[in-house]
Amino acid sequence: MLPNPSSPFCVALQNRSVIAVTGQDAQDFLQGQITNDIRDLETKPALFTAMLTPQGRFLYDLFIFKKGDGFYLTIDAARREAFLKRLKLYTLRADVVFTPDADLCLVAANSPDPFNGSSEVFARDPRLEAMGYVGIMGCEDVPMAARTMDVFAAYETERYRLGVPDGVVDLIVDKTIILEANFDELNGIAWEKGCYMGQELMARAKHAGVIRKRYLPFMADQVLEVGQEVRTDSGEKAGRVVSVYGRQGFVLLRQTGLLDATNLKPSIAGEDNIALRIIYPSYLPPIS
Repeated sequence: MLPNPSSPFCVALQNRSVIAVTGQDAQDFLQGQITNDIRDLETKPALFTAMLTPQGRFLYDLFIFKKGDGFYLTIDAARREAFLKRLKLYTLRADVVFTPDADLCLVAANSPDPFNGSSEVFARDPRLEAMGYVGIMGCEDVPMAARTMDVFAAYETERYRLGVPDGVVDLIVDKTIILEANFDELNGIAWEKGCYMGQELMARAKHAGVIRKRYLPFMADQVLEVGQEVRTDSGEKAGRVVSVYGRQGFVLLRQTGLLDATNLKPSIAGEDNIALRIIYPSYLPPIS
C-alpha cells in the first residue's frame, strides 16, 4: 500500500485533467455513457468507471466526484480534447456542460485530509483500499514536493505492484476489454444499472461467466518491451506484455497460463534466461 499515514505522502497526478460537469441533465447523460452507476454518488464520495466504444472496447477510464449540483471528472490529460469532442456528439439538446478546469488537480495521498481541509473533495480510492485516497484541489495549493517526478515514480511503482491498470499507459484504446483489465474487481462496473454505450459485450461476458484473459502485474530483471510473448517452461504461448514501467508492467495472460504463473517467462529474440515474476493480485478471485 501507499506509505504509512504516519509519514505523509501526496502526489499530484499531472497525467490527469479535471473537467467540471454541470447542467440539469448532467447526471442522466453521464449515466448513459459510463459502466458504473452514477447514482451511487448519492452515498459514496467517488466513483471509478469507464467509457466504452459501441463494440464494448476501452475508450476512457475516469474518477467521478460529486460536487454540489454537478460533478468533477478526471481523464487522461493527453486525450482530454478527444474526450470533449466525442461527448459533444452525444449531448444533442441535453442540458449538460463540460468545462475543463486547469486550475484544479487530481491528487493521491495516504491520508483522507492531507491538506487540512484545503481540497475540494477527497475520498478513499474507489478502486482499491490499498491505493489510499484521491481528491480534487486547487493546483496552486499542491506543494511543490508533491509534483516531483520522484514522488510520481514512487506512486506508479506501488500502483503496478498492486496490479491496478491506469489509462492509456496500460490500456489500449479501441481494443482492451475492461473485464480482462480487472475493472469488475476494481469496482468499475455496475451490473444492475440500465443501458450504456458498449453494454452488450459486458452483458455477454457476464452471462458466459468466464473471463479468458487477465491483466496481471509483473517484475522482471531487465526492461521488457510491449508485445513480447510470455510462455510457459514447456514453450506454450500464454500471453504477452501489454505495458511497461521500468522493470514493471502488465501482461495479458490466458487463463491456461494463470494455473502455472510462477513458471512463465517472456521470449525475447529466442533467449530463455529472462527472470520474470508474475504477481496475482490479492483482489482477484482465487484461480479455480
